[in-house]
Amino acid sequence: MAHNYGSFVWFELVVPDIDKAIRFYPETFGFGTTEMDMGDFTYTMFTQGDKTVGGVVNPRGGPQPPHWTGYLAVADVDASLKTVKAKGGKVLAPAFDIPTVGRMAPIADPQGATLFLFKSEKPENRTDSMHWNELWAKDAGGVLDFYKALANAEVEEMKMPDDSTYYILKAEKERSTGGVMTSPDPRVPPMWLSYIAVDDVDGAVERASSNGGKTIKAPMDVENIGRFGIIADDQGAVVGVITPAN
Repeated sequence: MAHNYGSFVWFELVVPDIDKAIRFYPETFGFGTTEMDMGDFTYTMFTQGDKTVGGVVNPRGGPQPPHWTGYLAVADVDASLKTVKAKGGKVLAPAFDIPTVGRMAPIADPQGATLFLFKSEKPENRTDSMHWNELWAKDAGGVLDFYKALANAEVEEMKMPDDSTYYILKAEKERSTGGVMTSPDPRVPPMWLSYIAVDDVDGAVERASSNGGKTIKAPMDVENIGRFGIIADDQGAVVGVITPAN
């Protein structure tokens, strides 16, 4: 099994209350949970079937707003950090290693959206639960060169119904790994938005509200893409929900 360089291969929910998270997501999305002994702490992960969806952690290095973050697979973390700096991004903390897991480092792109760079020790077993990743940028066109260099990606353009342009990042020239758009809401800081795949978007959004979350965008259909909505969990972390068309 090969590495999926240029793709998001891991996801992490950063929240102040892990116990609340491991109630909300199983009740809302049907996830299971499992734990991994990391020596000085226990790492809790969401599961679906025999695959892991992502981990749950408390904020590192001080308070942070609740959020989901993605891990972008790269062939060499340290070399990629040089690219981050050269292309106008920021390295938020030095790269570090987790034994048997891999090497990683948190970064911000030139407009402030954050993510991790990650080199796994083993080929990644990607979950299908996180179906899509979408960058809400201040200016989509202004950040494309950064991600083209960082992910060794090409860009495909797609016209939207409102005549805006949606950019699709294609890692290794063929694998669609994420979308880039100018944020539809200028009040929202630049961010990567992950989408959880579900069988019933409307039901998932209703359960989220019943479990203490909020509906950010009510479910709607996009031709050839699917039906999607956006929610905030009961601690404020925002995530998309989608039933793909295919």
